[in-house]
Amino acid sequence: MADSQTVRLDRIEGKIDSMATELNTGFVTIARMEERIIALFKDNEAFQRQITQLEESFNKRVDILETIVAEQSKTINRQNQEIRDNSKVTQRITKLFWAAMTAIPTGWIGLAFYMLREGM
Repeated sequence: MADSQTVRLDRIEGKIDSMATELNTGFVTIARMEERIIALFKDNEAFQRQITQLEESFNKRVDILETIVAEQSKTINRQNQEIRDNSKVTQRITKLFWAAMTAIPTGWIGLAFYMLREGM
């Protein structure tokens, strides 16, 4: 009976050893997975930092562009006002020119009639 118990104990011991080996393998696998997960979290954090930096950079660029557009809009509005003012001056000069162009020949014709009337 001692032999059968020894064999039985050897079998139990072998099963325990194989289970311990499988358990160790499982622990090693879990540790590797944990390392991979930690590495993924670190990569994720690095990507988030890069995305945040890019967003800040783009926001700064957009702010600069908005400032430039606002300045150019003011310049365009000022130039439009100058164009309107210049247009009014040009209209007045044109009216004065045509008034003079009408008055000068009229004056000469009037003078000619006056001279003809005096001469008669």
